[in-house]
Amino acid sequence: MSAGYRRVVTGLDEQGRSSVIFDDRLSAPDGGTVIAWSTALPVSNEGTADTGNVPPSMDLLRGGTGFSIARMEPGSSFPMHASNTIDYMFFLSGRITLILETGEVELGAGDLVVDRGILHGWRVEGAEPVTFVCVNVGAEPVGAGATI
Repeated sequence: MSAGYRRVVTGLDEQGRSSVIFDDRLSAPDGGTVIAWSTALPVSNEGTADTGNVPPSMDLLRGGTGFSIARMEPGSSFPMHASNTIDYMFFLSGRITLILETGEVELGAGDLVVDRGILHGWRVEGAEPVTFVCVNVGAEPVGAGATI
């Protein structure tokens, strides 16, 4: 991988269609931590309940967050959809295509995506599974809002 991390950030274009608004590289000047994206959100860290290890559900993300590790098998895809979340994804292995209304972006290990609740789909490329880490944060809808 070349210096830094590839960052793909989605949003709506002037016609209200899902699109890429940033496709660039991020690197920390000192080689340390780099902030890919930030938002404001009050979160409570009180209590001791285990809120993980539950089946995935978009209902869990309304007004909250989710942190997951996902795997998609070769030949698989996920249809076009939108959510009322902002999703931070970091790809660990494999090749995958992000499908938007205005085009497609191929991604691989070391790339990251900030999906801002817009209409999008996924298609695994090649013979290797795709593994990625995803953090979902409940967000106000954009465009027509959630389809899932």
